[in-house]
Amino acid sequence: MLPTLVGNASIFTQSGAGAGDVGSSISPATTPLVKLTLTQPLFRGGRDSATVSQNQRLLDAQNQLLHQEMANLSIEVAQNFYTILMIETDIIDVSTEINLYAKRIDELKSRVAIGQSRINDVLTVQSAVATLRAQLTQLQGQREIARSRFFFLTGLDSQTPLQGLSPNTSVKSLPTIEPLDAYLAGIPDRPDIKSASLQYLATQESLNIANGATQPSIDLTGNYYFVRNGVNQNVPWDVLLSASTPIFNGTILESKIKESQSIERDYALRLQRAIRTADYEIRTLYRTVTQGQDQLRALDEVRKIAEHTYTIQLRDGRLGLVSNLDVMMALGTYQESIRAIDRAYFTLQIDREKLNIAAGKTAMKAD
Repeated sequence: MLPTLVGNASIFTQSGAGAGDVGSSISPATTPLVKLTLTQPLFRGGRDSATVSQNQRLLDAQNQLLHQEMANLSIEVAQNFYTILMIETDIIDVSTEINLYAKRIDELKSRVAIGQSRINDVLTVQSAVATLRAQLTQLQGQREIARSRFFFLTGLDSQTPLQGLSPNTSVKSLPTIEPLDAYLAGIPDRPDIKSASLQYLATQESLNIANGATQPSIDLTGNYYFVRNGVNQNVPWDVLLSASTPIFNGTILESKIKESQSIERDYALRLQRAIRTADYEIRTLYRTVTQGQDQLRALDEVRKIAEHTYTIQLRDGRLGLVSNLDVMMALGTYQESIRAIDRAYFTLQIDREKLNIAAGKTAMKAD
């Protein structure tokens, strides 16, 4: 769309040039030429402006893909963050259970000494402790792997302390989620949707370019001569206004228009598919989060019942009303309910982050 300025210098030499003053002026033996040529396109059927617009849209689409990659990275970091917290909380839960069993062992040993329990009861609890220690070792290995990925994703020290909402937070005080429509409303702001939309608009510009090729072209060209020979040596400049229009080119232009129309339909379908995929993703994540909240409330009730049952069994065990195995089962059920609710809590946090990012609420938004 902007003018072009070109400098040109040449020396043309020919043998057998015309003799005499007239011949040498018309066809000199040596013709030096030094000139500047300025060309300004005046009309190209809108092809130039469409090309500029298309390139800008494609550039913006690539920038949106960059933001989408950053959103994907945010999901990975959030998942790794809560996974580490989940494992570390699980380690605390297992360690607490080991301590409870250790107290149970001391209590049983004192009961064995006075003949109220059998040594087999002590061995049973010690076996359970050994199993828990093996689980603890496995969890510590999982934590090291998760910490290594944390360093890979963030570049921070792998042992950086992480802080988040405690799984002991009351279920009633957990962050609530907005209505589904509030998340679906964020679909147009998603980077992948913006990128698909911009790519579709770019294909429309391709159609404009193809249609513009059927229109006339008008150009203005000006030359300024510094060195010139022959009959025009005293003419320092000239201006040329030229126009051309395509008449017949073997249906090439028509085929390009049809090709552009086909590509436009393809990218329109891609945009529709991206929107439907985003809608499905948000609806699925929303359903997962709401179900996770319901599961968390149900597990909280299970934990309360298991805690109450363990308290009763422990009391009755000290009175000799129930066996050691009953007390161990109650303790195991209670501790497993705690671990289950902790895992469900952090899983819910991961799903909430995925939902927010899918709806464009916490992902980096494009300018």
